[in-house]
Amino acid sequence: MNKAPLIDDDSGGSAVRIGNLSVPREFVWVLLLTLVLVVGLSVASSPWAVYRNDPIAFADRSRPFLDGQLPYIDFEFEHLPLAFIPMLASALLETVLPIHYTVIFWLLMSGVLFGCGVVLNRIGREVGVADAALRWVVISWAVLPLLSFRLDALSVLLTLIALLCAIVGKHRKSAWAMAGAIAAKGWPIVLSVVDWWRGERRRAAATVALTTIGVLGLAMFPMFRSGRSFSGVHIETFTGALIALIRTLSGSSTEVSFAAGASYVEAGVWALVVNVLIGLSLGIYALRVLGTRFDWRRAIDLLGVLTIALMLLSPLLSAQFVIWVTPFAALSSSSRVRMGVAAAALLTGVFVTFWFMESWWWWAVIVARNVILLWTGWSWAQHLSWPRPQVKLDVAKGAAV
Repeated sequence: MNKAPLIDDDSGGSAVRIGNLSVPREFVWVLLLTLVLVVGLSVASSPWAVYRNDPIAFADRSRPFLDGQLPYIDFEFEHLPLAFIPMLASALLETVLPIHYTVIFWLLMSGVLFGCGVVLNRIGREVGVADAALRWVVISWAVLPLLSFRLDALSVLLTLIALLCAIVGKHRKSAWAMAGAIAAKGWPIVLSVVDWWRGERRRAAATVALTTIGVLGLAMFPMFRSGRSFSGVHIETFTGALIALIRTLSGSSTEVSFAAGASYVEAGVWALVVNVLIGLSLGIYALRVLGTRFDWRRAIDLLGVLTIALMLLSPLLSAQFVIWVTPFAALSSSSRVRMGVAAAALLTGVFVTFWFMESWWWWAVIVARNVILLWTGWSWAQHLSWPRPQVKLDVAKGAAV
């Protein structure tokens, strides 16, 4: 006698059956995300986790503004302009609510993460991917608690809004959302490559030009530059973690310095150059797809590969950066890609929750995470040339019909 499966996920239906219980599909990802975030809030009190470190720094950054001082001018501020909004909003709410700044910030960023799921589900419907938000939560669960204490969710939400608006043909709204996303973090500049591929070349060139001007303008402020100065190589980058692991295993001294809330291991410029070459190689390899016919499923895959490439070549690879690529992985048709990103997110969650820099296994976890990211990026780039599921598109709007 055949038994019914415990969980029956009929992608064509509106509910998921768990035993004899029928649960609305939208409720599943909301429930899982709520559970993960609440557990993360409790884990934040752990002496090993570093979840709360950033909100403490954000509070210190935002409170001078309430006293009439300006970021970049009167006090050191290493973040991009739009990142100041959630910091300031939390500080303002703290003045009228009997709640600690960190909890307020957690509530705000948790709301942003729920917004990411809503927009991602809408993108999934446009490109023929069922349960995109549920996929995303399953892939990202290990780092979502950390993200509720970091700024990166804001740039992810704005990036997804820009992508959705582009897909459905709302180009002006897409441009504004992309501008906001870049002003929040910078990495969403990868969207300009998709604009170039789909024929919006003036917009792509304008985005790159304006972003360059904006960065050069910020660099003129000493209070911005001083917050980003460092020596050595970031401990979570490809070469940084590998150098630290080798030194720890050999019994050598692993000297770590701190700057702008990040940790760096002593190394020559060659270590930064190697990171750049690794990321550039992956990105250039993926860009060969620009010579083929455009479609949104492959464009999303390209965004995923370029995001990983940008992470690997960056001089800073903080743990929360992993969230950048997870929405694109959730929309990918490749199970290998989804499993690779999920594994990278899981290992990231491990070393952030158990912050033991003196142990060799801790460095080994970061090295393994970076190797998986690189392997996933190359697999994803190869996936760009694989046959796509057929989704009819409105050529004028670029949207699925």
